[in-house]
Amino acid sequence: MIDKEYYFSLCKDAELNQEMYIEQAKSQKVRWEYAEWKRYDTTPFWFERNLEPRSPIKDSVASLAYGFNKNGEICFIQSRQEECIDRNEERMINRRYSNGKVDSIEELIFIDGLPVKYVEFIVRNGMNPGQEWHFEEDYVYDDKKLVEIKRNEFWYAGNSIRTREIQIEYDETGNIAWIKENGEMKYRNISDEHARQIRDEVKKELIDESIGTIKKIGAKLQDNQICFIGIYLHDEPFGVVDPIFHPGLQSIRDEQIEAEEDLWTIWNAGEHPVQNQEALSNDQLKEKFQMLMQYWQKNSDWSNEPQNPVLIHNTWWGESKALWQEVAMELNKLNWDGVLPVTETFVIYADGEAFDVAGGDLSKSVPDDKLRILESKGLLSDRI
Repeated sequence: MIDKEYYFSLCKDAELNQEMYIEQAKSQKVRWEYAEWKRYDTTPFWFERNLEPRSPIKDSVASLAYGFNKNGEICFIQSRQEECIDRNEERMINRRYSNGKVDSIEELIFIDGLPVKYVEFIVRNGMNPGQEWHFEEDYVYDDKKLVEIKRNEFWYAGNSIRTREIQIEYDETGNIAWIKENGEMKYRNISDEHARQIRDEVKKELIDESIGTIKKIGAKLQDNQICFIGIYLHDEPFGVVDPIFHPGLQSIRDEQIEAEEDLWTIWNAGEHPVQNQEALSNDQLKEKFQMLMQYWQKNSDWSNEPQNPVLIHNTWWGESKALWQEVAMELNKLNWDGVLPVTETFVIYADGEAFDVAGGDLSKSVPDDKLRILESKGLLSDRI
């Protein structure tokens, strides 16, 4: 348990001497490095254990600027906040300011050059005891390799505590192999080639598993004609790994067409009964897909203009949507007569919050011959 009085005193000192600390940090800066989002963090393996990509360096001024001193160490960070970093052989202190006030203090303690204790003490809501919260991390080593992080998060002035035990394993070359959090696999270091192999395997297995999932829908709806199945991808990683298969009933679409509803409405799976939904049931497939998703998350590039992206579609969202569109495309090539009570215009497509038929999203999931049928029935324009 930390000494709160000590950290409150650091915060009060930072507030009283704000101008001095900012000027001191700025005066040590000898060069800038620009990024669109976080590129560095105080704590070890922050990006790997949070599955967050590092921002690439930008050639011009961007929303986040890192100031480096003559020793190549970060001494000042300018973003929506100002961060003043002061370090010596025994500790590092980061005084973080927001809107002219102290936001928080970070302290990192070193022994023989290795970080052993980290505290982030947050006074964003004010300096009065009871309004603060803080995080602590202790670092455990084996032959100077960090093998365990013990993280305690004290919310609501310490009245709510969350504990995380993070284990780190290395490969035979000394590079990080994987990270587990509370026994659950959080990150695996896989090569680009291995990721491509996993993607091929996941795609094939998703097609097979989707067929089984859709058959379950057919067993439920033997007496109801189905005009589509939307594979709904929630815009979080778990919602892509385990999406919802949501069938659309032709009877509801007929009512929508009669009421002259717009294009968005007649393709909106949310307009149809939720009790007919199904989901994937193969846990081994989901685990493999999750490993691929972790790779995508860690290598995402959310830049406005990606320079050297690792991923073809730049981000985990782009990659996962493209994968499910490919799966839907293959499913649409199958003959579903006798499996589902389908209409002439039945199709399967990768769905999502921003699904845009007029913008061409449907065409990425549906073969041309079926698109021509949809077009002939007036289902690709608002002129129904």
